[in-house]
Amino acid sequence: MTQETQDVIDGRRQVVVRVLFDRSDADGGIVEVAATVRVPAIESETQTEAAARQSARRALQQALTAFPL
Repeated sequence: MTQETQDVIDGRRQVVVRVLFDRSDADGGIVEVAATVRVPAIESETQTEAAARQSARRALQQALTAFPL
């Protein structure tokens, strides 16, 4: 998993969270899932990253619920 911290917009920091999945068990290749989230602009980089991961996790769970496999 990687995170790219971007600018602060209206007091909220934009963070892109990317997760790579190696699909070696299927037809090969790598799948990248990314979520762009906005979290409160907190002084602590660690807190910002944790908040971004939690927001991304919730967003991806909601997306999977909306589009069941």
